[in-house]
Amino acid sequence: WPTYRNMTTTADLLHRDRLIALPPDIRGHYENMAKADLEVWDDWLTQHNHEITTVYYNVILGGITITDDTVAQELRDGWRYSTAAKIDAVAMTKEENWIIEVKPRAHMSAIGQALGYKILLDMDPLNELPNTPVIATRDTTPEVMLVANALNITIHLVQHQQNRYGEVGLLS
Repeated sequence: WPTYRNMTTTADLLHRDRLIALPPDIRGHYENMAKADLEVWDDWLTQHNHEITTVYYNVILGGITITDDTVAQELRDGWRYSTAAKIDAVAMTKEENWIIEVKPRAHMSAIGQALGYKILLDMDPLNELPNTPVIATRDTTPEVMLVANALNITIHLVQHQQNRYGEVGLLS
């Protein structure tokens, strides 16, 4: 195995070179977003796009950095990317950044993701605005709602909209 450096500082957590600011438009494809999440996200955008100014997708934080110079740079970059935390979306409002985890049905694991991403992004901020963890989901359990509330994680329950193909989907 090549030598590597674990993240010991926070100055280089956020992969700023991979950030692309986009308008809050429905695109039908969002970098690295799971296929099961796409329809939830499109519906979330339909319901919330008037509140946000900019969206960043696949926001990458951390990852293992290989320090062995004998390893090709492409492999080192790929290793860092594949071991990094990846936020589905960061939506900027005028007052705050929403750090968004998208799930058709949110379980406790979504709580950990949302909270973990907030902690990491607070260490290497995108901008001066406060970060608010958000879970965009169609459905969840009362226990997830209780824990999210206790940890100041916002849950947006996303209603199904008629999609652009005119089909009406079922809740998952």
